[in-house]
Amino acid sequence: MLGPPAEDPLALLRCADVAPPPPNLPPEGPPPLLDLEPADPLVGKTLGGRYEIFQRLGAGGMGTVYRGQHATLARPVAIKVLSPSLARDAALVERFLREARTTASIGHQNIVDISDVDQLEDGTAYFAMELLEGRELASLLRREGPLPWPRAREILIQIARALGAAHRMGVVHRDIKPGNVYLIQRRGTLDFVKLLDFGVAKVEHERSLTRAGMVLGTASYMAPEQAVGETVDGRTDLYALCCVAFEMLTGRRPFPGNNYLEVMARHVQEPPPRPSSILPSLPPAIDALLLRGLAKLPEHRFADMQAFEQALFAIECEDGPAEHETPAGHGAALESGPPMQSFPSTQILEPIAREATMMIEGLGRETLPELDSVARPVDQLEGDLGPTLMASLAFLLIAFAHSTDGQLTTVEIRTLAARLRAWAPSQPLQALALLLKATVAEYSALPPALEGERTHACAEQLGYALPPAQRARVLEDLRAIASADGQLVAAEQRFVDELVERFGLRRDPRIRACAFIYLALGQASDGALDPREMQAVAGRLQAWMPEASLAEIGEVLREAVDTFKELRDHGARLDHALRCADQLAASTDEPTRRRVLADLWSIAGADEQIAPGEQRFIMNVVDRFGALR
Repeated sequence: MLGPPAEDPLALLRCADVAPPPPNLPPEGPPPLLDLEPADPLVGKTLGGRYEIFQRLGAGGMGTVYRGQHATLARPVAIKVLSPSLARDAALVERFLREARTTASIGHQNIVDISDVDQLEDGTAYFAMELLEGRELASLLRREGPLPWPRAREILIQIARALGAAHRMGVVHRDIKPGNVYLIQRRGTLDFVKLLDFGVAKVEHERSLTRAGMVLGTASYMAPEQAVGETVDGRTDLYALCCVAFEMLTGRRPFPGNNYLEVMARHVQEPPPRPSSILPSLPPAIDALLLRGLAKLPEHRFADMQAFEQALFAIECEDGPAEHETPAGHGAALESGPPMQSFPSTQILEPIAREATMMIEGLGRETLPELDSVARPVDQLEGDLGPTLMASLAFLLIAFAHSTDGQLTTVEIRTLAARLRAWAPSQPLQALALLLKATVAEYSALPPALEGERTHACAEQLGYALPPAQRARVLEDLRAIASADGQLVAAEQRFVDELVERFGLRRDPRIRACAFIYLALGQASDGALDPREMQAVAGRLQAWMPEASLAEIGEVLREAVDTFKELRDHGARLDHALRCADQLAASTDEPTRRRVLADLWSIAGADEQIAPGEQRFIMNVVDRFGALR
């Protein structure tokens, strides 16, 4: 029976006698498209005996939205179901259900219609709403850029009317942004507004679900009073709507920045720019409208949405900008503004930037909560990784070290710190220590139900922004942290495997097949590989993977050893090895198969003898490969 290698495969790789690299494994053609996501258990089911679930439409921070229909009325609906991982948190369940009740209570044509809300005996919470076919305002702005004034005004008026209706019901939305404005075709227009997502709304006369000092919203559209955790009212939504209007008309946000802290600081401290400074053809009336709506103090803004709507009507359509005018500096319109010297910690502790709603308690200079806009991918990295991605990497490494075994040991922290240091060698140690400390604090403050979601967001950010070589380096860091305590537990291996998939670095299955065949050769004689044979196996794999790191090759070896140990008898192992040979016969060309056979003879002879059992094994593989010229 094959036990663990007598020596660490990585150590063997360092001294392996590597043959000249053979031709790389030839491509098989386009790989089949595989659905790596598990099937959604709700699709095809009937929820609560009332709603047939047909299709998953998308998922957000709180839940998943499905296309379905009422079982008896055959009426198409969208069903939002609270994530099962959050259903154990009573406060989050209450927030989810209140979103439905709050939205339904307003009853306005420009607010998505909620028709039903319920919580099943098993804890599943959901609500049914009208099924919308259209697009987000955010999608429209990304594709078309600044909108002409007549079109922008029509959309803004509808949003103002929807918010006015909500405010009259004592509801403050608190998260107005282009992503929460949906445009559908209705009444002869493609821009009929449906306002979405009252999940963080403040409802007058209801028990608050937030604590003093908690900040909710999205940084790019957050009013100053909201950013500092003070009391909000309808004028807070008005400020956010003017931020949206500014973006609709100019193609950029009024206060761009590198991260949420800098953005919120600018909302609090800096006067808003004149829209005409970005789009010169905008008339003074639009400047005056938006500058008043973006006043720092609520009492200096329009009194309510009705007053704002009247101001919109007062600006004639011919006063607006030309339909296809390019804003000044539009090529860099979404670039970050200058760093905020009054928030020095943001120079060190930039979190990932993503357009997400934040829920922040005790906002301070060392707080690292949710995020605000997406970093662009980079083809290569020179020098330090950069603070935005460093924050994402730090969270991922800490989540890995803790979540897999529920501990964060001193040796893991030391290894983690050394790994982070390697990504930003020019940064002062104090800055890295502060980043590490703040990230540990952020991770500790998250409720368990949100830890996985936050970790996945960090992984997606890194996978999007880093080139393949850098993604592989992240995996090396995880393996180094896992082995810091002398063992790689199953949960750590699963974490790494999932990240391999998420990073798009899934190993060629033919490499895994080769590794297993090479290892299986060892048991053909005495049931074990001696160190010289293991060294030969490692060398052959390295020849097939000339650009892979030692850690990656060692991981391939470990996977093969694990599979070998799971197959407990000689026959099962031989069968698996022959299936691997069949796989190679079907997916590689003749020169490659000849190379594999040459590797087998080389490994068998590494101990200076080829046993009869090894010869029989190799001839079995020859039979599977078929006739070779």
